[in-house]
Amino acid sequence: MRIIKVFAAFSIIYLTRQLSASGNWAEAKVMSCHDGDTCRVELSKALTIKIRLAGIDTPEMGDRQRKPQPFAIEARDFLSSQIVGKQVQLRQIALDRYNRPVVEVKVANKIINLALLKKGLAEVYKKSGTDLDKVSYLKAEAAAKKLKIGIWNLKNYQTPYQFRKSKKSRGVY
Repeated sequence: MRIIKVFAAFSIIYLTRQLSASGNWAEAKVMSCHDGDTCRVELSKALTIKIRLAGIDTPEMGDRQRKPQPFAIEARDFLSSQIVGKQVQLRQIALDRYNRPVVEVKVANKIINLALLKKGLAEVYKKSGTDLDKVSYLKAEAAAKKLKIGIWNLKNYQTPYQFRKSKKSRGVY
């Protein structure tokens, strides 16, 4: 277990150095996406880490005991179609509680975090870091709400936070 923690710490130090050395953006290849806001990226041939997309929260995928939230699969599939197998640029905003880098992802000058909001496949994460252009994120969410697309077309929308909280209280999550 100690080796894993040391390796995780090394990964984060490596990414942070890469980001600061390259003008705040680092190159990576996206290997896979677990859900709409968590991916595995390859920083080098010897180093693959998990990242979390900054500023957004997407519907939960579920597991053996529960079904995915509405639009969870669509969020994951959209994210995958945009970045899996591609070279992307990452800008680290923070670290999450699992020590994963929380990043903005850019491909072809398009911020993918914002694209998920515009498609109605994510909501703005309320505890986002201060290094984000929060106004752009809120505008993207507001536009999707106005058009009633994706999650904003659901009658009884439950935020991912509410979904996780309800499952924890029942001992499922």
